Parts: sequence; C-alpha cells; structure tokens
Amino acid sequence: MDKNLIPYVTDESNKDFRFERVKARKKLKLIKQNKFKNLDENLLKLSKISKRLSDYFNKCYNNWSISNVNFYSHGSISINYHETSSLFEKNQEFCAYFIGKLIKNVSGNIYSPRKIKLIIKLNQIFKNKIQKFTISNAIIFKKMNRLNVIRENRNIDENIIISKANINFFDDRFLVLSKYDGKLILCENKKIDIVNFLNCNLFSKYSKLINYSLPKLKTLEGRIIKPYLYIIEKKDITNHIKKKSDYDLIFIRD
Repeated sequence: MDKNLIPYVTDESNKDFRFERVKARKKLKLIKQNKFKNLDENLLKLSKISKRLSDYFNKCYNNWSISNVNFYSHGSISINYHETSSLFEKNQEFCAYFIGKLIKNVSGNIYSPRKIKLIIKLNQIFKNKIQKFTISNAIIFKKMNRLNVIRENRNIDENIIISKANINFFDDRFLVLSKYDGKLILCENKKIDIVNFLNCNLFSKYSKLINYSLPKLKTLEGRIIKPYLYIIEKKDITNHIKKKSDYDLIFIRD
C-alpha cells in the first residue's frame, strides 16, 4: 500500500525583510541574545513596577475624588473647579489623568481621552479662554465654580434588547435591570422627560441633552417605562443585584 506523502512547503516570505513580522523576529532575537540577556526577567519587573504605579495613581484619584467630585444618577459629574485648577497648576499630568478617568466614566468610552489634547483644553478653560469644550463623546463646561461633565448626544446605541432574566448594560456606563422584556429607546418627547432640572441647577441648560441620553424601556406590549435612576460602585456589581422598580437604570461609578 502506497504511503500518502505530504509535500513540505516553505514560505519564502519568512525570509523577506520587506515584511514587518520578519524584521520584528530578527530584532527581538538580537535584543534577547546580545543586548538584554535577561529580557524576560526585566519585562516582568517592569510589569510589576507599572502595576504599583497604576495602583498609586488610582489611590490618589480615589482620595481626591471623594472630596472634589459629585456623581449624579443621570450619568453626569460635577467637579470642584478651584481645586482642579490648583491641581493643574501643580501637575498637569496628574490633573489630566484624574479628569480623563471622569470623562471616560461619563462618555462610556473604553479609553480616556488623549492626554495632550485634554491638557490643552484644560489649560484654555482654566485661563478663561473658553467656557466649555467637547472631547471623547463628552461635554465639559464651567458653571457655578464647578467643572461639569455630561454625555454628548452622539454614538449612543439604542434599540438594545433587554432581557428581564439577565443583567444588561447600556452605553458602557449604565447597568440595566428590568421586570419586563423589551428594548431601550431614546426619545426627545418632553412630556416623558426622566429628569426635571430647576432653573438654578448646574445642568438646567443641558436638560434636553441629558434626558435624550437616558433611554426609556419599551416592553414587548408597547408600554413605555421611565427608569428609576441611582448609582452603584463598579466593585459592587454582582449577579445578585435586586431590582428596585419595573426598570432600573443604574449609573456605574468607576
């Protein structure tokens, strides 16, 4: 019985230095053999240092935010303007890191905004050259000695299917619990506004924007339900969160 012979095929492109993968392999080999014989060990040490630094930044951020930041159940944030300006004067990098985390929390983005762009905008607002700016799907504006952050009305997914049996998420910033199956919808109808702002409120000028960014639940029977709003710490999210109403929309504090 003849044997099935499988021909051995070589890819000549693996030796062609016009390809990035070939260049990368050669450079890594040279680095490991000649310049950094303990490359793996050094990378592990660097990773540990990076984690310690990240933990330190997060600890500083948590301590600072407790005293200077207010979180609102409608998904917005208000920051002490003078303390933030003072921090910016002392260390622009630290300030941009703190504000970037808050913007990320409000915008629903995976990453914080670009640091250089954020530093430029913060410098302009602290020097009173501008009163507001937009960045990373968020609007930042100054009012009543506060620096306020709200969600911009773009790149917001709607018609998200909601299951009453599961924990659901909306816009990567809200946790959704429901007693009914249905879908989330965005609506500009003022008659069914979710949040009513007083004229003196920090966010009164942006009432329409904020209400539009908050979805209603449309059940399978066509019923429209306003959400019950409240806040939860990200670390407190579990599979055993109890529903407080027919439809809970819970702002996740990161």
